[in-house]
Amino acid sequence: MQSTRLKELVTQAQQELQAALIAGQDTTDARQRLKLASEEHNRVTALEASQCDDERKAESTVLTDYVADLHQQEVSDVGTAVAALLHGLAVPEITLPVHGLHALVRARTAHEAATEEVANHAEHVQGLEERRNALLEEQQQIIQRRAAGNRDDEADGRRLALIDADLTGLAGIIDNARSMAPQNHASTLAELQRLEQRWAQEKAEALASALNVLVYQFEERLIATATALRKLTPVGGIGQRYRMDLRLAQVAHTRLF
Repeated sequence: MQSTRLKELVTQAQQELQAALIAGQDTTDARQRLKLASEEHNRVTALEASQCDDERKAESTVLTDYVADLHQQEVSDVGTAVAALLHGLAVPEITLPVHGLHALVRARTAHEAATEEVANHAEHVQGLEERRNALLEEQQQIIQRRAAGNRDDEADGRRLALIDADLTGLAGIIDNARSMAPQNHASTLAELQRLEQRWAQEKAEALASALNVLVYQFEERLIATATALRKLTPVGGIGQRYRMDLRLAQVAHTRLF
């Protein structure tokens, strides 16, 4: 994309400005090139952004398909937990709202992007601060050299003036960079944790609902089996009839397990 190439030009202009700052050269031309490259990059980026509706729709379709596959896997996970208790009985239908998983996936993506943005911003500010520290160190070295008697008033004056101008410029850049620190990392984390908890609760409720159906299937199977066994027992006999476990007898008394 054209904006990518222009971004490279912006980066190159930034590097040239930084190199000029480091080398102590006049930074006027470098700053102008950076200004022009940034303006063109912003213009082209805005133009390309207005043309990406189809790409967004395609991305949305991919995300929807991904969520659908992931949703099926989550449903399968709950079904597997239930199937371990079935031993041939029918697996209850698992009901999980797909919109909840869709929101969770989006929250994960948003938090990953926010985390990367915070890391990139910190790296950018650190680079600016390192450049400022280098200028301060050079400034101190010149002052100490002059104090020791090794002076070149004209050259030292020009260099100290340029260092002072660059420090002033860097101070503004650093303050601006710090003011533009990403603010949404904590909120995306909180939203992700909220949706993860909600999805875990929805899965737990789906499992509980399925197990509730399963319990009644077991109960029906138990009654049917015990009834069949009673029919096979001679009249008046009790030897082969089902004897309820005491734990079940206590449940039967309260009707609540």
